[in-house]
Amino acid sequence: MKISADQRKRKLDIYPSFARSLQWTITLQIPDGYSAEGINELNKKVENETGYFIAEASSDGKTVTINVRKSYNHAYEPVTNWEKMLAFIDAANEWNNAKILLKKK
Repeated sequence: MKISADQRKRKLDIYPSFARSLQWTITLQIPDGYSAEGINELNKKVENETGYFIAEASSDGKTVTINVRKSYNHAYEPVTNWEKMLAFIDAANEWNNAKILLKKK
């Protein structure tokens, strides 16, 4: 979900369809003769009482494993918590642009 500039100001309470947690595990094989750089840049954690976005990346030299978790903790949030929700929603959107580099050894 991406929140556009005109959607960032909110006057009404938030009613997501339901509380939910999402989780993905991404495993990338590193080709022989290459190394992965920028793995630490994939790590991100924003967490508060409204929800969280957590991305954890690691490598064993042969594979890169990325675990991503996002949660909306409640089926209702008062409008006063909108900025807290934006914190982890924005973190997830920024993370979508993260990259790793496969570099020839």
